[in-house]
Amino acid sequence: MLDTVLGLFLGPVAFYFALDALSVISQTLLFALVLPLSALLARRLLGETLPRGFWLSFGLIVLGLLLPQLAMARMDGPMDEVRGVIWALVGVVAFAGAGVSGRAIAQRGWPAALTVGLTTTVSALVFGALALILFGPSHFHLLSAAWVVGVIVIYGIGLSLGSELALRQAYRHWSVAQVSLWGSLTIVVAVISAALVLGEAIHPVTVVGLLLVLLGTRMGTGVRPA
Repeated sequence: MLDTVLGLFLGPVAFYFALDALSVISQTLLFALVLPLSALLARRLLGETLPRGFWLSFGLIVLGLLLPQLAMARMDGPMDEVRGVIWALVGVVAFAGAGVSGRAIAQRGWPAALTVGLTTTVSALVFGALALILFGPSHFHLLSAAWVVGVIVIYGIGLSLGSELALRQAYRHWSVAQVSLWGSLTIVVAVISAALVLGEAIHPVTVVGLLLVLLGTRMGTGVRPA
């Protein structure tokens, strides 16, 4: 239940509201904090060893996140909205907690039908009920059937179910910190995709911040498979 609430409800909701107030690039950089926070939680709750050079890694990540904001403030440019930053931090805490709960579940060897099938089904029903309450049934009558099917197939099966299955397998063999480390590669994908697909500008200071974040996440390679 805790894993479902954190990873499949609170985390995605916070992700959505953060994206509503932040650019994709800013949000992606903030979510890099999932790596150090999940490592600290796994250390405290599961007794896992911190990655080699963890505190240096943490410092580089924080510097990479702050550098673009400080540069924008100095140039009197637009900084990220406080509301978006708060929602992003809520999402970071939720996904970091889900990493710890996911590792604990994987260590118990429970079947995927329970740990993935049941949780994703419950999450989908909750979001469906919220959509009906907020928008009403008439909203869905206006949607194209092909579009709805496409969303279900691509998002529901590919992103939701597929990512959960992949994470469950990863947590069976690797620590929370190591899984988060490999997951940080989404930073590069998200920033490049935002620039190519959405036309978001990548400033030189953003590139420097991104490189610092990637360098920080790379410091966790000392963790060995469990």
